[in-house]
Amino acid sequence: MNAQTARFLAVSFLGFVPILTSICLGQDSSKDATSASEDSASENSASENPRQHEWPQLKGNSGFTGLSSDDSVKPPLKLLWSYRLDGDASGDAGAGVIVADGKVFVPVANSHSIVALDANSGRFYWEHREQSIGQIGYLGHAPVPAYHRGRVILEQRRQSSGVIALDAETGAVQWQQALSPHGKDMNRGGLPVANGMVYCSEGGPDPALSTLDVATGKRVWRTPLGGDVGEYAIGPTVAGGRVFVSTRANTRRGPKPDNFRGAITAFDAKSGEILWRRKNIYSWSPMASDGKVLVCPMWSSPDEKLYLLDCVTGETIWAKTRVANHYNPPITFTKELLLYQPWGPKLHAMSRTTGDPQWIFHNEFTSAGCCTPAVSGQYAYIGTSVPKRSGDLESLRGFRLADTPSDTGKYGTLNAIDLSTGKSVWRFPTTNTVCGDPAIAYGRLYFASRDGRVYCCVPAEPDERMTPEAKDKSPPAPKSRVAQLLSTRRDQAEQPGTDWPMQGGGPDRVGVKGVTLKPPLKLAWKFDTRGRVLTSAAIVRGVVYASSESGKIVAVDAGRGQKVWELDTGQPVRCSPAVAGKLVYCGSDNGILYALDARTGKPIWQFEAGGPIQASPAVVGDVIVFGANDHNLYALDRRTGRKLWNFRTSRFCVQAPPVIHGDRVFAAGWADWVWCLDLKTGKPVWQSFIPVSIEAVSWYHDQLWVRSPYYVVELDAAKGTWLRIAEASYGYGGMAFAGDRLFQSGVQGQYGTEGATFVSLDGKSGPPPEQVAPTLKGVGMMTPQPLKEAAELESMATPLVLGDDLCIATLEGKVVLSDFDGKLLWNYELGGPSHASPTAADGLLIVGCDDGNLYAFREAQQVK
Repeated sequence: MNAQTARFLAVSFLGFVPILTSICLGQDSSKDATSASEDSASENSASENPRQHEWPQLKGNSGFTGLSSDDSVKPPLKLLWSYRLDGDASGDAGAGVIVADGKVFVPVANSHSIVALDANSGRFYWEHREQSIGQIGYLGHAPVPAYHRGRVILEQRRQSSGVIALDAETGAVQWQQALSPHGKDMNRGGLPVANGMVYCSEGGPDPALSTLDVATGKRVWRTPLGGDVGEYAIGPTVAGGRVFVSTRANTRRGPKPDNFRGAITAFDAKSGEILWRRKNIYSWSPMASDGKVLVCPMWSSPDEKLYLLDCVTGETIWAKTRVANHYNPPITFTKELLLYQPWGPKLHAMSRTTGDPQWIFHNEFTSAGCCTPAVSGQYAYIGTSVPKRSGDLESLRGFRLADTPSDTGKYGTLNAIDLSTGKSVWRFPTTNTVCGDPAIAYGRLYFASRDGRVYCCVPAEPDERMTPEAKDKSPPAPKSRVAQLLSTRRDQAEQPGTDWPMQGGGPDRVGVKGVTLKPPLKLAWKFDTRGRVLTSAAIVRGVVYASSESGKIVAVDAGRGQKVWELDTGQPVRCSPAVAGKLVYCGSDNGILYALDARTGKPIWQFEAGGPIQASPAVVGDVIVFGANDHNLYALDRRTGRKLWNFRTSRFCVQAPPVIHGDRVFAAGWADWVWCLDLKTGKPVWQSFIPVSIEAVSWYHDQLWVRSPYYVVELDAAKGTWLRIAEASYGYGGMAFAGDRLFQSGVQGQYGTEGATFVSLDGKSGPPPEQVAPTLKGVGMMTPQPLKEAAELESMATPLVLGDDLCIATLEGKVVLSDFDGKLLWNYELGGPSHASPTAADGLLIVGCDDGNLYAFREAQQVK
């Protein structure tokens, strides 16, 4: 779908004009989905029976019980695939994922979107952007979508109120229906779907329960609730042929008794007839029911109890005084237990029969928990939160955890709890809080983390590794051999300004000097790679080398835009090519690094890693260094492909392209640590802690610069100590440098800035905030400055410096030239969003696009 089609989908809705775009790129394209192994992608195939054991709505069903009919998901588990989103995967207290129709649907708060992935492989299907998903300022409590008969149902609760139905195959809008904008339930929840209808609560002075036809969006019936039960209508729950709705007054606390007013009302699910009502018992978030009993957690009321009610009569079976400060929605059922996760580090198990406590799972290291469990057989799967002493890891307090990084597995984990004992028997470490509820479908476990990834795990054998490991076990080469290879001079050296040989322009990853292009630019040609282009191109000696998620590595004539050769790897390629001498180097998700003849594309040698290769290689002399998603950083003889050494990081995923400067390699795993390694031996010199995840590394002004999703950090290159820190917009693009300025891009996060910003490296820096002063003693705080058009420059790509101008490829689907202050000078509308970092050399600008095309631009007077 092109950008014009996406803009056509923009609609005026209840007086608002939300940003509403749908990006469909087909089943063969994919975004940063990282297969754990090539062979494991066929295990437990979702296509064998796509309707069996799905998780199509909040907590798996319209009763929100969290109990799966699939009891096969048993620990230990291993990673099948992971996928990198454009934003925080859940937001604070955010939504979970749903799985249906062979797809995983993920709401992403700070990118205001929902993403559809292949449930079997993690491949990208489509992304729908809708401004009402998530919230500016506070990103949590995004509603969970629902799936029914080929449609994905989204609830609008932020800038407008309504329901949108998307085509599950394409992401295109099928219908939308407005709801009352008053008395909206802003807590985490989701619209239940049953009987071919979507059930919606509407608040305000005339609260009601409404139903919409799933196929058309037309109202089926609307039953008023009356004005004496409160004007805030909580999302409904559907089970056993009944609908249950809680209503309450519009304030939490206050001096007047009227503030504690509400009720639970039960309806016939098909006709809307009111069956019973219990006044002064009400919840603040969706309730849970299996059709026999209804669980209602009271909060912020005189009677803060947990009620179990009979679904048929509404009578109280039992009521228990709460044991924590409030309840998260909704409570999970098992056959014998009720599981509830208050806001805090404890998961409580109670007897369904009596309400008596059975056990407590207490993650003593964390301070909070927003995730509620999903149950498969004898195991409950639940995520854990952040450490007590840090709070949100996105804040500067995350730097306190240098002595307890996330790879210790004490926080940000997904746990399997044995229901008979309440003990954790398995855990998978992510790098941040797991807020959203997990899903169980197709014999797998799906979940998202605030580290920006979606994960899929499958049952493993007891002796199997949880994440991929290196396959090459050969010993390292002698130090003298590596030194000899480093001293080799190539016959065909790349020329600065004329060539752009690797991601970041060179092994320092700071761009290429001497490249200028003055606007206006004109399209010289475009080349269809047949798959999304998420990588940056190399430009060497009149040839453009690129890769795409079609699985192909291609060479294109820079002058005419015609194909020179292509190599099909059979798996998506998310590694930017590097060129040295007569060879092109590029990794694939099939776990192979290819060395190809630059003239013909013929493979010269291959090196097999244990997982996908996505961290673009750096080349110095006859040594090539790259990272793979098998924990390892590798150095090879670039002529033969023989391993010189490997260094195992603490995380399976290596994303940041390594930097080589002098006799040092600077590299990072997915999280926690930046490493300085001896280039000749691969042995560590120092390591430095960076919270959450590490997206990019660069060498500039004789210091090391590191990009996380939330900060830019300057490190002492000799010791690895923190020198200065600046806030950043949420993103995973790299950094660009010009004079005393550092440029970075991103989108709005819960912390930090929004859009493209710059930091003055020669400017004054202030002291750290008082609450983190002991941790960051002596560290300077730099102040980021937004570019003038920062909001229009939201991007996940690395900015490109072109003389005195800046080039950014945006998520809106434009390539933009601005001056260093952000004044727009020129732009061109692409055929879709762009995630690829632009590159330029020899008067040519190359930008990859999600529509599968490489776009080539020259100065207008040079294009005939």
